[in-house]
Amino acid sequence: DAGTDTFGFRLFDPGTGLDTITDFQTVENVNGTDRLDLSELLVDAGYNTLTDVLTDFIQVIEGGSDATVSFNSAGNGGAGTYVDIASLTGVTAGTINILVDAVAAVETVAVA
Repeated sequence: DAGTDTFGFRLFDPGTGLDTITDFQTVENVNGTDRLDLSELLVDAGYNTLTDVLTDFIQVIEGGSDATVSFNSAGNGGAGTYVDIASLTGVTAGTINILVDAVAAVETVAVA
């Protein structure tokens, strides 16, 4: 849909499935920008907006005609294990808005 949608993730439970979002709009879309609310996952993982690097916890990787959002609960980037949490249908490039904390701070992650 046009406008801004928020897709929330409330519980990190690895291995329980992958959510598919079929109408996600990146920052570059003129009809509205959607966002992923990963604030509860990040807070539970100890993410600190002042000292941590978001991409040590979250990565968005393009694969064919979709992008996969993965979460690393240890926050140790490449050394850690990322678990796929969402598939963004039709997203192959761009920038994703991520809500990172309870005060609705937004950071971005580029689709790689």
